[in-house]
Amino acid sequence: MKKGLMKNLQCKVLTIRNFIKASFLAVGMLLMIPSLMAQYEQTKSIDESFSISPGALIKINHQKGELRIKRTTGKKVVARLDATVRGKRESDVNEFISKMELSQKEEGGNFILVSNSSMKNWSIINGKSRLTLNTGEEFRGIKEMEMDLEISIPDGVNLEVSNKYDDISIEEIKANVKVKNYNGNVYTDNVDGDFFLDLKYGKAKIGNVRDAEFILYESVLNMGNASDIKLDTKYSKHVFGKVKSVDIKSYEGTFEIGKVDKDIIIDDKYSDWNIGKFNDGKIKGYESEWTIGKANNISLNSKYGDFNIGAANKLDFGKSYEDDVELGKVDILIFDNSKYTDVNIGQLVKGIHIRDDYNGDFTVNGISSDFEGAEITGKNSDVDLPLENIKYILEVDAKNADVSVDEDNLEAGFFSERGSQLTIKGKMNNANDNSPKVVIKGYNIDVDLD
Repeated sequence: MKKGLMKNLQCKVLTIRNFIKASFLAVGMLLMIPSLMAQYEQTKSIDESFSISPGALIKINHQKGELRIKRTTGKKVVARLDATVRGKRESDVNEFISKMELSQKEEGGNFILVSNSSMKNWSIINGKSRLTLNTGEEFRGIKEMEMDLEISIPDGVNLEVSNKYDDISIEEIKANVKVKNYNGNVYTDNVDGDFFLDLKYGKAKIGNVRDAEFILYESVLNMGNASDIKLDTKYSKHVFGKVKSVDIKSYEGTFEIGKVDKDIIIDDKYSDWNIGKFNDGKIKGYESEWTIGKANNISLNSKYGDFNIGAANKLDFGKSYEDDVELGKVDILIFDNSKYTDVNIGQLVKGIHIRDDYNGDFTVNGISSDFEGAEITGKNSDVDLPLENIKYILEVDAKNADVSVDEDNLEAGFFSERGSQLTIKGKMNNANDNSPKVVIKGYNIDVDLD
């Protein structure tokens, strides 16, 4: 019994000793971690100024930090680069940051500024960093780099700037501006000049500009007022203020446009649109949703579209396939070629022209006293056109048709139904020779005129 007890005591002592040993080892490891993770940091600021000719192009290429553009009342370009470098080796950090520079060159009177142009390549693989300069020099252990560049420009120049992985901000300036950014944001105050933006994976908030052109991919654009806008966009969101005209090619986006003074041209797939007002428009849509407040003339070609339009003077569908159309008020409605289209109209002012329809459904809820006539040609079509209080001349030439009228109000007319052929010619509701004409042709159509 005593030997067994002593054995157990020895085992417990060994276990305690191992625990104490492991604890000291763990503490030692913790004490070593700061030294293993130690990083050296060095900062540097570079100030330069350059003379430039009036109206020249200033081209700025930047990356690894924020790019800020400001306005100066002077005649020179003023630049400041604030750099911070962090790494494992103090000597490499110090030597590398000492070689940082702002390089500039002139080409035909134009000015090109590049931040840290001496750097050729920088990669971090499995935690190991390798940075190479154009001279062939290599630096290892450079972990982080930040370069914030601020440029002040005079009025009346042309500005072209680019950045990657960080923001571009532009204060109120007088210049024509081109901006390119990748995986960074763009912010501008009002720009007194034309504006161009090429943006991927970023957000842009733009003030008022003159003419503007945008190339966007998976981005968000929010801008103020502009003159003419041209836009090529995919997978993006857009908000515009007041503009003069727009020319947009889009794919799977969302749009908020307040007012367009003149015209719109839109070629779209899979997008949602909300437009307050415009003059004339040419719209091509595929599986798009449209909310439009008011327009003058709209020409459309659409498939699988959803339209909600408050008011339009003339709405002309060149082609329509399986569209759903809600109209508050329209003067003239035209469908040249439609299939499986569903249309509901609050008030029709002047006329409706359905020229080649297949399996469509058209409902008019109210007719103005300014009604000028209708033409309906279709197959398997349903049309509800309440003309009981309108004077009009009726002409029907259709097969397997059901045209509902009050025959008591048909005067000086001809009514014939032979087999499947229906022919009606006459005047309705005390019409005269100058009354508007309603012409119905087709096969297997159902038209309710009561």
